[in-house]
Amino acid sequence: MTSQTNPRNCRAYLSWIMILLAARCVVLCFSPLTDPTEGRYAVIAKEMVVSGDWVTPHLWMDGRCVPFLGKPPLYFWAAAACMKLFGINEFSARLPGVISFALTLLVIGVVLGKYMTQEIAWRAVFLCLSSVVLFVSSGIVIVDILLTMCITGALLGYYAFCRESNPAVQKRWSLLVFVMLGLGFMTKGPVAIVLFGLPVLLWTVWFRRWKEVLAQEWYWGITLFAVIVIPWFFLVEERNPGFLRYFFVNENFLRFTVHQYGDRYGSGHEHLRGAALWMMLLAAAPWSFYALYRGFQHRKQHLVKAILHDEELAFFLGVVVVNTLFWCLARQLLMTYLYAMVPVFAVGLSILMARYPQWTPPKDPLFKKTALIIGFALIIGIPLFPLWSHRSAKNIVEKASEISKNQPASLYFIRRVPYSAYFYGNETVIPHPDETVEAGLVENKQRLYAAEKKYYNELPKEISRTIDVLSQDGVYVLFRLTSKPLGQNHAQPSRPYSLFVHCVSVGPFVFGLRRDNHPHQRSGL
Repeated sequence: MTSQTNPRNCRAYLSWIMILLAARCVVLCFSPLTDPTEGRYAVIAKEMVVSGDWVTPHLWMDGRCVPFLGKPPLYFWAAAACMKLFGINEFSARLPGVISFALTLLVIGVVLGKYMTQEIAWRAVFLCLSSVVLFVSSGIVIVDILLTMCITGALLGYYAFCRESNPAVQKRWSLLVFVMLGLGFMTKGPVAIVLFGLPVLLWTVWFRRWKEVLAQEWYWGITLFAVIVIPWFFLVEERNPGFLRYFFVNENFLRFTVHQYGDRYGSGHEHLRGAALWMMLLAAAPWSFYALYRGFQHRKQHLVKAILHDEELAFFLGVVVVNTLFWCLARQLLMTYLYAMVPVFAVGLSILMARYPQWTPPKDPLFKKTALIIGFALIIGIPLFPLWSHRSAKNIVEKASEISKNQPASLYFIRRVPYSAYFYGNETVIPHPDETVEAGLVENKQRLYAAEKKYYNELPKEISRTIDVLSQDGVYVLFRLTSKPLGQNHAQPSRPYSLFVHCVSVGPFVFGLRRDNHPHQRSGL
């Protein structure tokens, strides 16, 4: 492969990468925002734009717009800035994830191309690009892709610092580490420091690389970190007394140690300890399974012992092992927490293939073609995601607006208002607290109702006889109440369709992206 990494091939590789990323950007607007995760974070960014308050994030919950103090605001700032530029829509809400993913690939290519070889650099980029879960998630409204960029930037910056011999360049790499950690802190809090510091500390102890630690630009680095982090935390505490204690104690300590940790925004996702192992396998698929297959094939080579004596392999693969074991201790966990290890795993696997040729497929160009095929397959499949999830209120909100466009009308969601309805509904959706199924039902010619089919089927018979069903979409039924019973004219969701919706809605439970049993729709991301 080394002979193939001439400028012409490099331009071809770069073109393919740009095409895949551009195609990923194009499909961002084809899928409506799904609940709860995408709807929740998109609403927070939208409220920043609408209210003009860029200090305290706000979230619609229980019919009120309340401060959201569970996470720092960097992703919300990025999404709100995109909304300012491109309008309040799905594309703007999702664009920061794709940009973060592209920057992650850029950092991998630049650092490995400079301090290793072009062969290792391009292969690592393609491995990361074709990691199925990470590629798909780069176009979803979650904060973890931005955190992944920050952790990857900090780790590769530290590696570049250790390899660089020019003191002036070393200083810049050191400052970059502190900047990336500051941005990671502003994305998801102290976990950014843990995911960087714990594996780096163990690597330093194992190889006795204390001189690199002592040579860091501690004074200016800590100053940069403080400038990035402290002002926002100070302002939010001033406006929301008690924020610091809740954020650092409840959200970042008790969350991972006790079941009832005082969460203000819902319940987390509990798993058995050790669940991070299978989550990491899925997050890094398909190359995690490829690595297991190759490792089993060459199990007699004492590879683990070789890695423990190889500083570069131990650095990158050690990050994956240490941080995965760290998350194995937690019960409040989502697979997205493992995303930050996927680019580093790609780097480690690329180095492993360079050091041990038997780990590389017989025809390396076919290996890269496989990565590209996976990328294209993902792009084709992404627009079909809403057909699988059925977790967006966009279509039902638009249908309600279409029906009532010639007269003033409002849309009332039975039981609870989904986050995506707040995003798409503007002034049409009526905010209200979570309530019983029958609580909001009153006869009003200017009011339309929307209900999930499971709640619609719970309506008493005397009420259902006065229902005029206007539309059905996904899991929602749109209807209005009439003063006279309609007999058999009101439509019930067809059983085959309901069965189909039930079947295709099971998948998200596997990944922890749905949680219907809590009124706050907590995603935990």
